[in-house]
Amino acid sequence: MSVIKENTNLRTLVVSICAALIALGLLVLGAKIPDSNSTWKALLNSLGSVLFASIAIAVIWQLFQKRSFRQELLECIGSSENIQSSGIEGVYYRFDEVDWKDLFNDCTEFDLFITYGRS
Repeated sequence: MSVIKENTNLRTLVVSICAALIALGLLVLGAKIPDSNSTWKALLNSLGSVLFASIAIAVIWQLFQKRSFRQELLECIGSSENIQSSGIEGVYYRFDEVDWKDLFNDCTEFDLFITYGRS
């Protein structure tokens, strides 16, 4: 597993756990509110439920479905193996956005392809 993939997985899990704790806190807070204040009770329970369900859907998308969708999309256009085997690490639209120092830091081989067009 690549470092970027591990970092993305870790970030997704940390944010999801924090948001799930907030959702759980809203649900617990809503349960502790007396029935005489039913508007706030319903609001907190609804917010907690929606947040918890949204987290579940987001985790499934981030950790599993997005990568499968990308792979399927690349296979549909017929360039999945070409892109993966070429070793392309980045595509930039503006050359001044490139962090040149990091690119050349541990570089032993460097291939650069630049195109320019105007209409």
